[in-house]
Amino acid sequence: MNIYFQSLVTLSFIFTLLPIANALPENQVYEQITDFVVHGKTCADGSKFWKVHKVKTPRHLRTRPYGVNRQGFPVREKKQGEYGYRYSQFGCELGDKGVLVIGPGRSEGSPEYYETAIDYIAEGYSPVYVMDHRGQGLSPRLLENHSKGHLVNFFHYINDFKMAVDEIVSDVKSRQEYNNQDFFYTSNSMGGAIGLGYFQHFSEESPFKAAALLGSMIKVNYLSFIDKEPTKFNNFLYSERGVISQSKFFCVTGRCDHYSNEELFGDYVAENRIFQADTEKIMTHSEARFNIRTFLWNQFNWRPFMREHYAENENWEKPILGGATMGWSLASTYFLQDMRSKSEIEKLPNTPILLITGTRDLRAYTPHLDGSTDLDSHSDFCDNVNRWNSHGNPELCQFYQLGGAFHEIYKESDKYRDAAMTKVLEFFEAHSGQ
Repeated sequence: MNIYFQSLVTLSFIFTLLPIANALPENQVYEQITDFVVHGKTCADGSKFWKVHKVKTPRHLRTRPYGVNRQGFPVREKKQGEYGYRYSQFGCELGDKGVLVIGPGRSEGSPEYYETAIDYIAEGYSPVYVMDHRGQGLSPRLLENHSKGHLVNFFHYINDFKMAVDEIVSDVKSRQEYNNQDFFYTSNSMGGAIGLGYFQHFSEESPFKAAALLGSMIKVNYLSFIDKEPTKFNNFLYSERGVISQSKFFCVTGRCDHYSNEELFGDYVAENRIFQADTEKIMTHSEARFNIRTFLWNQFNWRPFMREHYAENENWEKPILGGATMGWSLASTYFLQDMRSKSEIEKLPNTPILLITGTRDLRAYTPHLDGSTDLDSHSDFCDNVNRWNSHGNPELCQFYQLGGAFHEIYKESDKYRDAAMTKVLEFFEAHSGQ
């Protein structure tokens, strides 16, 4: 376990005392952000503060798949042609400190990061670009049932991301006011895995000076999706090997598009979205930030937005998403196993990585039979990056555990969110202009 992991026990208490300058107070967040979504926010020249972009990416890729047919089962994306990948742009001018790209987690959409974008813009990072990963957020759905979070090949996520980043870099560098601004990356959950996959496969093309991955998807605690106690049997059945075996069985029998757990994580039901205080499965201690998604999913009228931004053949109605399918579980688990391997870690560029994970992040921690948990999968990954990277850099990855924080740190209550963002800002500052 490296020294960074050990030191945060003290540092987390220090950072919680340092509020982010110019950040919206938590008791005003809901009213302010929902007002911006409904009525809009404009730049000084009258242009929109929030813009949505579309990138045409391949619907099907002939690459070595991180999906169901890696073991010889011929399951592929059925539709050919182009896919309309979306991402949001927040901000007006180029920031003095650089440009920021954000990769959300599974089920999240770019509008949910409106507040985070505003906070980073106030700190000098602008524009802020937020991705809508394939099949979720503002990007079209892959199945007729819009609730299903489906996937055939994890490399689709990575290639979509790469093509969007290429477009962003081209746009930024073409601006008259461009002055060699740095590019930075930050993420939540699955956005961390996508970012790491991008670094591993497109290291020479990456524009990023540094990457801060919060609650990153390194090794998933699948037991957290079934709401059962850790036992020897459950820990095995919902290990990576167990999930692969179960998902593979469904996929080879033609049921890849079935939910992994329809009873607990099936179709999205608006009435079931209820805040519960101090509950890990709610992912945040902040009721205000929890309610922003509730507003976006349950209350906001997306019909005018849909008419403006989507063609008739695009499968999108609103940003809601339910549980993941067997196909998603199989593709993502295969990918994570590869991502953590020595051969893939050796492909990482010499781009500094910061991992911040909450000690109560139920998607990330490992549960034990005695009721204890640990974040060893994250600290071990960081240690392996420092040990195996091809640059001889023993400090390429830094890991910090954030005491008491839940999974969605960018949507956490102020004391956790401010602690993490302070660390991220210091990290970016330390690696700017290099």
